[in-house]
Amino acid sequence: MNRPIVYTIFIAAVLGLGLLIGYNNIPGEWYQSLAKPAFNPPNWVFAPVWSILYVMIGIAGARIFLDHRRTAAMRLWLAQMILNFLWSPLFFGMQDISSA
Repeated sequence: MNRPIVYTIFIAAVLGLGLLIGYNNIPGEWYQSLAKPAFNPPNWVFAPVWSILYVMIGIAGARIFLDHRRTAAMRLWLAQMILNFLWSPLFFGMQDISSA
């Protein structure tokens, strides 16, 4: 499989799903009312930082897919992505801190 295409697909899929989930689970009044530590960054920081993280996660996933497709590493990457994508709906959407 063509390496640049795999990288493009992984980055687009991870970034696209991450942005879609983030857009559908915007922190609201509930999150604002939580007691946060003094070092909590301002809200505007999260979107660019997570976008960069998702690009890097997509690159890591593409590398694993290309070189170790049928290994525990790929399964762990996929499991990590499922848990990552479930976190925002659980925390912000359902306001379920313990499950998140």
